[in-house]
Amino acid sequence: MIIESPAIVIFLIIASLLVNYLFSRNAIKKKEYILEKIPQSDEDVYLDVKVAHSSRTFGAARVSWHRAEIIFSRNTIFYIAYSRLGPIRMYKNVMQLYIPGSNLQDQLIKDKFSPIQSIKFIEDKVIIKFAWSSPVIKSTLTLKGIDHEETIQAIKKQLDLDALQSM
Repeated sequence: MIIESPAIVIFLIIASLLVNYLFSRNAIKKKEYILEKIPQSDEDVYLDVKVAHSSRTFGAARVSWHRAEIIFSRNTIFYIAYSRLGPIRMYKNVMQLYIPGSNLQDQLIKDKFSPIQSIKFIEDKVIIKFAWSSPVIKSTLTLKGIDHEETIQAIKKQLDLDALQSM
């Protein structure tokens, strides 16, 4: 029979392990999202802010983190940075900030109507000011890009485009 062939058996085992790995990799347990539209004072731009608590089990160890996504209304920016709070990744129109621990979620639920106050551009930095602060999370988050000038100009240009379109 075909099933008795050693090559087929090995192939089936490897295929099942690969499928299992891919499914377990994407099986992140999420709590409810907070989704708010926040107008910015300097430019008439709206950002969607989405925060989720995620956790995953690696063997016996359980790893827990938070993801804050700041979603721009266009999808032209790619940005990678690292802050004191944790790694930040921006792909297309989503900026993701991964923060270990559980304090961020409680803080955001408490002040969920105004988590972000302003976004400012100073030299090679993007500064996001939050409307709250805590011992874990400072009130200002400074992002630095790999290619500073190009990144800042791309974000500025995009925010300007969005402001014009909303008029």
